[in-house]
Amino acid sequence: MRKSKNSFFFFSSLKSAGLSTPNFLRAELKNLVYSSLSPVFSIGPSYDCQKPWFDYLKKKIISSLDHIIVMNQFMKSVVNINEKKISVIKYGIRRDWGILDKITSNTSNKIFYWGDGSIKRGYHLFLNAAKIVKKVKPEVQFISAIRGLDPTINKHIGSQNTEEYLTNVIYKKLNSEEMIKELLQSKIVVLPFLSNSMEPPLTILESMYLRKPVITTKIGGNTELIKNNVTGLFINSNSKDLAKTILNKIDNNNELEKIGVNAQKFIIENYDWDKCVKEIIKIYEILVRR
Repeated sequence: MRKSKNSFFFFSSLKSAGLSTPNFLRAELKNLVYSSLSPVFSIGPSYDCQKPWFDYLKKKIISSLDHIIVMNQFMKSVVNINEKKISVIKYGIRRDWGILDKITSNTSNKIFYWGDGSIKRGYHLFLNAAKIVKKVKPEVQFISAIRGLDPTINKHIGSQNTEEYLTNVIYKKLNSEEMIKELLQSKIVVLPFLSNSMEPPLTILESMYLRKPVITTKIGGNTELIKNNVTGLFINSNSKDLAKTILNKIDNNNELEKIGVNAQKFIIENYDWDKCVKEIIKIYEILVRR
């Protein structure tokens, strides 16, 4: 593999329902130095099963790069190379939705899940929790927007009907407007990852930015986003704990509102594209002067 004069590897996917920015970064940096934006990927707690492949990648590619940029401390620990060759730079969150002043307190009983309908994303935990909660509080509505459905999901919920306890299922990737609408109509967002497909998960970031209390698991870099009962809610990776948390919090409007406000404030203060680009440009300039 021929190495460019200054080559980089970005450990993150910069795409989601409302965000797609590799071209944006290229536009900011193209006059400084040619960079190699390799195919993006990341590794969550399921890292062990990918370890042989990652070790090969690390040996053949990563070690030959001039610098590596990762998006959180967790990925830095996974890559685990010389401190001088790696930087943690938090990427940004879209600020052009123009809706922050329109967000109001939500007293609905809607619980929302969005993302892949997969075991890795914990979709079966959401479905099983819905069953438990509905038996106690049938008025609670469970809604999901999923990009495909894991064919093995039925084995994990003990039923052939994945929609049995759901109010609505949207089988597609949401565009920005659709995502915003569903989030704003929801009281709680549930994202019970068993492993993160990217770090940090943009579904968590964007939900927090729209002032939604997020229930998630304490895996990967999620602990860098969520402080339990302050900016979000942590659960153990099982449906009983998820159901228990929903039942304990669903009627506590004031607490959920406070968590949502704290979450939004945290994202606004820590995830900004202007800061991200400036920090990346600074790294490029240092390397170009070598």
